[in-house]
Amino acid sequence: MRYFAEYSNIVDLIIHRIETLKREGQSYAATAKLIGVKPPTITRWMKGDRSKLSLDIFLKCLDALDLHPHDLFSGMTPNLQEYDFIPKVAAKLGCGSGSLQVEKNVKGLYAFRSDFLDMWGSHKNKLVMFDATGDSMSPTIEDGDTILVTTSDELSPRTGELWAVGIDDELLIKRIERKPGVLIFKSDNPSYSPIEIPLNDHTNIRLIGKALWLARTL
Repeated sequence: MRYFAEYSNIVDLIIHRIETLKREGQSYAATAKLIGVKPPTITRWMKGDRSKLSLDIFLKCLDALDLHPHDLFSGMTPNLQEYDFIPKVAAKLGCGSGSLQVEKNVKGLYAFRSDFLDMWGSHKNKLVMFDATGDSMSPTIEDGDTILVTTSDELSPRTGELWAVGIDDELLIKRIERKPGVLIFKSDNPSYSPIEIPLNDHTNIRLIGKALWLARTL
């Protein structure tokens, strides 16, 4: 994770591309339709309102405006074609009773070598990074660790795996245990009780993604 692009740099790149398209004859309304937002959103961006982009909108901008994260690192020495860039969001995964910091705003992009990410195959295109908070997953995951999660919908939780989940308005990372008729979210810290969810009751449960890797400051 050597190279990092801050949020302001990402937004500047998006705004610059929108301005270029405008000079080339594409209206703000047409650009908004391309991205999938309302025209007043583009107008606010151009007037200096750089409100946080949600992860969904950020990814739509990259696709619709034909942008590549490599553009954020122009002029650097390494061959950036050897890197993939993973978004990190402001939301935190609770390693305790749960985190209420559920916003999906993009904080920045982190560079990983592509050959490192290749171990996860096609799932590497669905990666996102979260910070963890709390101690319920200690010693596996500690407060402040950064977790790499795949949001691929091709995966389903298996016993023993670590998954990021949403329960009501909270975000958690827990170890999965599957039993007949029930899905159990367990903490590695024995001080915390497991959470049992009947498989026929998905009204308040969101399976966000499987945890693949973590980074920790010593």
